[in-house]
Amino acid sequence: MTNLRERLARAGKGRGAGLLSRAESSLPVRSLLRFQALNGRDRALVLGGQAFTTVIPLLIVVAAVTPTDGPTALADRFHVGGSAAQSIRVLFERPPGATGAFTIAGVVVLLFALLSLTRSLQRIYEDAWQLPGIGVRGTLNGAAAIGLLITSLIVLSLLVGLFRHVPAGGVFASGGCSRAPSSPVRAARC
Repeated sequence: MTNLRERLARAGKGRGAGLLSRAESSLPVRSLLRFQALNGRDRALVLGGQAFTTVIPLLIVVAAVTPTDGPTALADRFHVGGSAAQSIRVLFERPPGATGAFTIAGVVVLLFALLSLTRSLQRIYEDAWQLPGIGVRGTLNGAAAIGLLITSLIVLSLLVGLFRHVPAGGVFASGGCSRAPSSPVRAARC
């Protein structure tokens, strides 16, 4: 950048260097430079892979806890049909001869994957904001955040269950979607 700045200063008598300095101080350019300094593309790919390997076991545990029509309800909820709905059913259905919903080893692997994901997110935030690493304390914070997330999901599901039995509570419980959408736009959103 300094070579370019010097050449522009010589060629444009300072006007080009001023333009370059203004561009360097803009938010999009600073964001791109920070993304490049963090090696953002590689970190995004790693984070995406960790999120995938964390979310799928989490959904399997959740599907094991839910009633037997859980995979069908999941496909219906996201308006998925055809081969995608069949894939969801195959992934989340319990085998006919299964005795237990999930094992302790599965839960331990899930917790390990969740903590690994939170540690990766923590390192990205520390590098992005140029903060010192907090080490093991960050893992404990991640465990607390996972507990808070699970607790909030449980509380929200209980509130949705309560709202369904209140007059006009179906509107709140379904996120504003009634049983029969009044317009095609609302039908696509619901």
